[in-house]
Amino acid sequence: MQGSTQMYKTFIHELGHCADYSLKGTNKKVLNIVDRVWATYTQGILNSGSGMDKYMTNKGAEKVGLNTWTWFIGKENKYNLISAYSTHNRAEFFAEAVRDYVLNRGDKIKNTVKSQKLYDMIKNVIFGGREF
Repeated sequence: MQGSTQMYKTFIHELGHCADYSLKGTNKKVLNIVDRVWATYTQGILNSGSGMDKYMTNKGAEKVGLNTWTWFIGKENKYNLISAYSTHNRAEFFAEAVRDYVLNRGDKIKNTVKSQKLYDMIKNVIFGGREF
């Protein structure tokens, strides 16, 4: 069962990449929401006291000799992250947000990222208003 659970989580994450890719060039308003939330998210990490400001820029996890997402593993709750992997770059942030929406009812999007706009966009644009 463990293997199939991880496979399901990975499938939902990859579905997030597919949704992101299909939106590019077709819905700039939606992409602007994701870009703004990503910028706020990374700024929050920079200001969190985590020490990651040495390794990140406002564009996100641009690594300078350190892979930021592996550094954050196990520290997700301490630094209010959707997941450690969501710090890797904007694409992984969005895929992890979709995964959170499906698997956790968007709890981390609403409570950690504090973005009702991102939650509503995923709900209405990607899932046609369906909640899980």
